[in-house]
Amino acid sequence: MPNATLAESERSPMKDVAANFGVLIAFVLPGFVALWGLSYLSPTVAQWLQAPKSVNGFLFATLSSLALGVFLSGLRWLIFDRFLMPQMGVTRPTVDYAAIMVGERTRPALALSIEHTYRYFQFYANTAVALLGGQVARLAAPSRPEFCQAAVEFMGLALVALILVFSARDAFRNYCDDLSKLDQLAREGG
Repeated sequence: MPNATLAESERSPMKDVAANFGVLIAFVLPGFVALWGLSYLSPTVAQWLQAPKSVNGFLFATLSSLALGVFLSGLRWLIFDRFLMPQMGVTRPTVDYAAIMVGERTRPALALSIEHTYRYFQFYANTAVALLGGQVARLAAPSRPEFCQAAVEFMGLALVALILVFSARDAFRNYCDDLSKLDQLAREGG
């Protein structure tokens, strides 16, 4: 890297991996779950999810998963952030993000909290929304399961969704606690 600036040469490949992992768990994986649900309604999507015979199918599935994951995140915000989390006693604190972002210690701590708590909240909540959508798509599909099979699947899905909701609550609570602490530290000049 003869022409690289000091900032570019100090950039750690692990930071790139961590950032990509956050996007993967927060958006791509829940989007893939939603794509699986859509595969019951669309033969084209079902083909993408079968063993890809070309790069095109893999690429379409990956990009569609990412796009659906971002869309799910909007639904998650509406369902979880605005309604469910406050009902479960967890609300996002009011913080001075500008003060946190200029703090020498608080800015990296916020980035760490986002990667280690908020991304997991996004994963849990986005996946819960995706599972619900996937089950609705499965039941609306022309080849829907028999009643007994659908009931067993629903009970299994309900258990998984419940675990995801409570995991989301825990991760969101931890993130909100981190935000409060960082806001306090920023106000003290940290």
